[in-house]
Amino acid sequence: MTRWFSSLSWLVITVTFPLISACFGGESRPGPLRFHLDNMYIAQVPMEEQQAVFRAQTEFSKAKAMRAKARADLEQSSINVDIAKNETKQAILSEDSAKSRKDAAEKRGDVNEINTASLALRAAKLARQAADKKVEYMEARRAYLKEQVFYAEDEMYAKEAHYELTKARLAEAKNIRPQKFSIADYEKQNEQRSARAQQSRARLESRKTTVEQLENEWKRRAADARKAKGEMAGAASSEESIQ
Repeated sequence: MTRWFSSLSWLVITVTFPLISACFGGESRPGPLRFHLDNMYIAQVPMEEQQAVFRAQTEFSKAKAMRAKARADLEQSSINVDIAKNETKQAILSEDSAKSRKDAAEKRGDVNEINTASLALRAAKLARQAADKKVEYMEARRAYLKEQVFYAEDEMYAKEAHYELTKARLAEAKNIRPQKFSIADYEKQNEQRSARAQQSRARLESRKTTVEQLENEWKRRAADARKAKGEMAGAASSEESIQ
């Protein structure tokens, strides 16, 4: 019975782990810390001697808040991508309508109408191109924000590891040694989590330039589209005044 339960437990672990990895795009993510020192072990230490612990705890709390913010930003970015895709659909319809009006004007042979329709088609085409670029930017930004969630999580664990190490060092200094306590475990845990957070930060920074470039390109195209729309409106107004 014991062997059967052990085999079942291992099966659950091996099946679950790929699912967890799949949720993060195939990347295995770190779990909770292995080593924790219960606060009760240092509760009797004078408060003035626990200042380093309090500072580390504050940094850990800030890191948890940063992770929550990163998750909220990622969720909002998915909504923004959907909105941008809907805007692109509308821009495509507007471009098709502008092309139809230009084709109709050419069939009638009205030069003024053709010129106005040509400007309208150009403005619609630029607007559609800007909408396409916005989708590209929003998708890249979502990928960046996903990486930011990973970094925020790794940074949170790094701050927690430092917090646990600070408590462990205080306990060791006061000759407090819980069962199976080893300061080396906390030092290694802190070192590993800190290194992972630094790696996550580097990956995040590597994406930043691409996202900024796409944002600038989208804004440039959007500005071109607005300018073309203004020129179209000006031409239409001049034609009306002549008539």
